[in-house]
Amino acid sequence: MNERRVRRMTEADLDAVVEVGGGGTREGWDRQAFADELASAVARPWVIELERELVGYLMTWRVADELQILHVAVRADQRRAGLAQDLLKHVLAHEDTDGATGATLEVRRSNVPARALYASLGFTVVGERRRYYQDGEDAVLMTLFIGAPYLAGPPSP
Repeated sequence: MNERRVRRMTEADLDAVVEVGGGGTREGWDRQAFADELASAVARPWVIELERELVGYLMTWRVADELQILHVAVRADQRRAGLAQDLLKHVLAHEDTDGATGATLEVRRSNVPARALYASLGFTVVGERRRYYQDGEDAVLMTLFIGAPYLAGPPSP
């Protein structure tokens, strides 16, 4: 049946989230980093479940009317099944109804599959951050306009 469910992350999810994150990032968020995000006023952490098993997460911050996408990860054995796309679509739709007008993110220049995923959702490249990651790799900065004022694209100058 492949029942997928997106919901807000809770403290009870921390062990599973750390397990997913350990296999999906070079930056290696630890349990305390995720716990700190749960306690943050601007953080909006999400998880996706497949058949009631946590298989991915999305860490975001909401500051004013902008959503900052910090990190998305899907368990290694569940990648390429559309879970990250479903998770992002759900959260972007939720933020749209909650008044967000834009979303931004940084992604490794070398992470071609993630860049393609974000582009498929309407994100566009707006710049780069030189030597952004600890290992010196550059980040590509991407933005998406969301919300009713931007249904036809970015505002005219």
